[in-house]
Amino acid sequence: MARLPIGVRPFEKLILSNKTKEISYKCSVLFLTYISYIGYHMARKSLSIVKTSEKFINCSSTICSSWITELDDQSENAALTTLGLLDTTYLVTYAIFVFVIGPVAERVDLRMFLTIGMLGTGIMNILFGLAYSIGIHSIWYFVAIQILFGMFQTTGWPGVLSVVANWFGKGKRGLIMGIWYSHTSIGNIL
Repeated sequence: MARLPIGVRPFEKLILSNKTKEISYKCSVLFLTYISYIGYHMARKSLSIVKTSEKFINCSSTICSSWITELDDQSENAALTTLGLLDTTYLVTYAIFVFVIGPVAERVDLRMFLTIGMLGTGIMNILFGLAYSIGIHSIWYFVAIQILFGMFQTTGWPGVLSVVANWFGKGKRGLIMGIWYSHTSIGNIL
């Protein structure tokens, strides 16, 4: 018999029958993947929130001021175009790597796959936020972070989708996916 994950072992004694065990596992898989993908979506919003902050860039006059060298002393249009480079970098990286990562998710241990993806996503968010505190003023640092961020973010959708697809049969998959897919909207709201 396969070894149980550490987080499941304490609950094993609470489950009475095999049918109860299966339902408990399915519910926990649905809940954990739901929460995981909410986390992935919440992490995507950090740049959108930061780039509208006056501490990040202030374009109240004809010339913008910012602690990022490439944005400082630019017109508002030029500064926003440069910031658009960060969004484009993330989106292009995500679009490319989701095709590469998808088949990988079907062939690896999904727990490790999602763990690495979520940790990487968190670390990239931390590194993005630390730039000001540690004195990094280059837009190219942020471009590099966005590339790595896009790569780690691509582990989310194929990973959680594979987990849910493995646990739920084709007969109820439409209902389950319909309920489960609301995580993207909730992640965007939060």
